[in-house]
Amino acid sequence: MVSQERKQQEIIATTTNTSSHVFFPVSRYVKTIEISQVEIPKELQEFPVQSLAWRYVNPLMSMISQTIKYYGDITSLTLKFTKEEIISSFDFYALLRNIPRLECLALSGFFKELTMDHLEQLHNEAPKTLTKLDLEGDLLAIDNHWTQSTQLLSSSSLIQNLRLAYRWPDARNSAMWLLYFTHKYPCVHRLQLEGRKGAATVVSTSSRLSGRGDEEQDLLEVDPLCIQACNEFSHHHPDLKHIRLVNLGLHPSLYRTMLHGLHHCRDIDLAGVEAPLSYNGEEKQQWLEDLFATFQERVERLNIKLVYPRIVMLGLSRCKNLRQLTLGRTSGFITSRDHHWQLSLSDLLSSCPRLVHLTLRQLTIASQSSGSTCVNINNKIHPLRVLRLEHVAMPASALKDLGTRCRQLRQLYIHYCKWLSQNHQYNHVELHMANQSLDLIEIIQSGDVYTLEPHNLLAIQTKSSKHNHWFLNTSSTSSKAITTVPTQVDTWNQIRSMLNTQILEPLNEFDVMMVEQQIKELTVARANRTPPPSNNVCPHIKNALNRGYIKFHCESINKFYFNGTQISI
Repeated sequence: MVSQERKQQEIIATTTNTSSHVFFPVSRYVKTIEISQVEIPKELQEFPVQSLAWRYVNPLMSMISQTIKYYGDITSLTLKFTKEEIISSFDFYALLRNIPRLECLALSGFFKELTMDHLEQLHNEAPKTLTKLDLEGDLLAIDNHWTQSTQLLSSSSLIQNLRLAYRWPDARNSAMWLLYFTHKYPCVHRLQLEGRKGAATVVSTSSRLSGRGDEEQDLLEVDPLCIQACNEFSHHHPDLKHIRLVNLGLHPSLYRTMLHGLHHCRDIDLAGVEAPLSYNGEEKQQWLEDLFATFQERVERLNIKLVYPRIVMLGLSRCKNLRQLTLGRTSGFITSRDHHWQLSLSDLLSSCPRLVHLTLRQLTIASQSSGSTCVNINNKIHPLRVLRLEHVAMPASALKDLGTRCRQLRQLYIHYCKWLSQNHQYNHVELHMANQSLDLIEIIQSGDVYTLEPHNLLAIQTKSSKHNHWFLNTSSTSSKAITTVPTQVDTWNQIRSMLNTQILEPLNEFDVMMVEQQIKELTVARANRTPPPSNNVCPHIKNALNRGYIKFHCESINKFYFNGTQISI
């Protein structure tokens, strides 16, 4: 998310020169900023904007009129409503009727409780050019007046890209919604149905009577309407290319039914799918193997979250054409020593020989010596090009073979990760990729797992540089930038000023000499168990040094981002 925010910030900075997209940013330090009173700057009024994103607290018709006046030909519109209730005077459909070329529409918080009538009215009022619809709110309403016998309330939609992020109701009403989506949007190629936590689970009568609790799910008593809905969904979407299913309140066994007929779907996102809680270990393993069997040959991009991510190795070996994998964990402490929760990066690469893009979230990467289950072929070059690590705990040695085994690696992201130090008293990390030429590296708020403090001190050494280049991030040690961010913005300049909240300080030659001397003296003192010597290092540098530092060695780096700020090497 941070990298996406940075990209948006870069777009804003260059809007007046080359970009055809305008974003009105929200500072990472303030959750809600009212910008409904902000006037569009004069330099942008004549600019041919194609994509416009607004965040509203109180949507004003004057602002809507201004939007239509300058940007009536936009093709993409995003409106995010941050207030509890939408003002009744806001005529949203009048806005739609004045944007005849609209292709992409995203609404967040506008339909708090989404009904089928809302979707029907939106279908009737929106221009025929609309092909992408993104709706986000609180709850799918229980208004099952649509049934298969009455067919559709109106004509089917030409929407090709659909995302609905709402909390789904009970299983039977969820099945009715699934039937509605199946017949209402037959042309959809990219479908994202994202439920919310707290979505209803399937609970059988026998489970209730036996007192096993609401979370217990009985495979033998799945509602027949749910089975019918999943079968119809599978048969009516032969051209679906991408699907994302999260927390729909359906029984986990039905996801296999939904995916069975999607023969051309190569991008599958099952981030919210889990095995039934009543299953034992062997049943969960069989469930996972059966699930993977439905898409093993065709899947190229897969996203899945599991309680025990290690068991994913059982199915990955079947996915011969897998190019992009995102794997995460749904529960548990990320630094658990339980080997079921640890994943070997080397084994994972061996199981996915064609993998190009890998993302790991909220799990522990095991070291080479901890229970490898696959045959490790270190001398075989792997085609991996992008590695993203987010909220991951790992030893520094877990990345040691990337430079030799993954010679095509070009992008490395380390976000909010924790290093499992070999020595609890000396919190530093050295990443050696001496033969690697990287296009982009991004390290954000990553530090030692024992201190729970992010590293703000960074040393970089490339093949062309003879010495270490040291950088100190001072934004987290100073609250000045945070406290000066206004909670309400009424001018364009105030919005732009929020982009400069990170401060990265390159150390001069004297400070570099003092830091490296201090590191050597600390190493000797700790080896001899003697008190650390006094020195002339600046207090803020000494404080960062005590929290730990990162040393990065590689052949060359094109772009390097450290805690949100780009480094010029």
